[in-house]
Amino acid sequence: MTDTSPHLVAPRPKDVFRMAPGQREHWVALRALLSVGAPLLVLWSIDRVDLAPFVVFPAFAAVFGRRHGHRHRVRLQAIVAATQVASLLLGALVPVLEAGPWATVAGASVLAFGMSLLGDRVRWTPVGPMFQVFGFVTLAAAPVTVESLGWGAVAAAGTAAWVLVLALVWALVRRAARARGAVDPLRAPAAPRPDASRMWGDAVTYTVAVAIAGTVPTLLGIGHVGWAMVAAIAGLAAPTVFHRVLRATQRLFGTLVGLGVAALMVLLQPTGVWTMLLVILLTGLIELVVTRNYSLALIPITPLVVLMGQLMNPSAPPWPMITDRLIETVIGIAVAVIVALTVDAIRRARTRRVEAG
Repeated sequence: MTDTSPHLVAPRPKDVFRMAPGQREHWVALRALLSVGAPLLVLWSIDRVDLAPFVVFPAFAAVFGRRHGHRHRVRLQAIVAATQVASLLLGALVPVLEAGPWATVAGASVLAFGMSLLGDRVRWTPVGPMFQVFGFVTLAAAPVTVESLGWGAVAAAGTAAWVLVLALVWALVRRAARARGAVDPLRAPAAPRPDASRMWGDAVTYTVAVAIAGTVPTLLGIGHVGWAMVAAIAGLAAPTVFHRVLRATQRLFGTLVGLGVAALMVLLQPTGVWTMLLVILLTGLIELVVTRNYSLALIPITPLVVLMGQLMNPSAPPWPMITDRLIETVIGIAVAVIVALTVDAIRRARTRRVEAG
């Protein structure tokens, strides 16, 4: 994540809305649908939709390593699934122990540091600790009890196992296809492991951003402080300062449109299996567009987050949640941009000192 751009170039409208070429995203979307769909329908069938986050976040492991060989992808997904389960359980301890929002901020900051180092070491893609921190803060804000934590742990572990079964089956199917002479032109080797200074620099950058993004809304008394921290991480998960500012800008535009979609869904008041089907559908839509344009991905991500909040706590009013989502996103992307510019300025100053010496 080290910045390599010679100077900051502010994103232009065509940069924000440019569509990357398609790379058969429908296969990744299909794996995501299967990974999240089956566990959610099981929860619905046993009337435990309150456990939805415990299965949604481990299911996200299915999108990792999408362009790598099958062996590397299965290994990555196993590691990510394990970290997702651990992050969820740690986050759930916050409400169980009644630790409060500052425990969420501290826990998310420490988690961001550790998951950044691990992610760089094993070279998972998408890069960064966003998924782990997202799971942690979601459960930290949920009405989790000791009973739901126990069943949630079972659901999370079961979903992680299901994701790995799908990954292995997919690997066998593709191996059989290659044996028949089929080739995969989009298959890419794993990225080289970053050097130690870059790994530590990434970890510190994420940690500082998460701590600031969590502290600001906590001091202001705004709910759902985790969303600001996730937005800050998402904005920094890019290789250059230009791309960091670009991702932050795209997140703002996508969230604004997504909030409109979320408001429409709230007005429609979906219940029961319809809510589950919407969550599954939105998960697939995210994977269809996220690698082509990040702004587009935020349009289904935003209502997905609101729907999950409703599943966890049906009695909570949805409109404050939508307002908090907007405020928290603005705080998070502002922190991401400020941290990105600061890191770039420090790097430039260090380079000038080296050249002068």
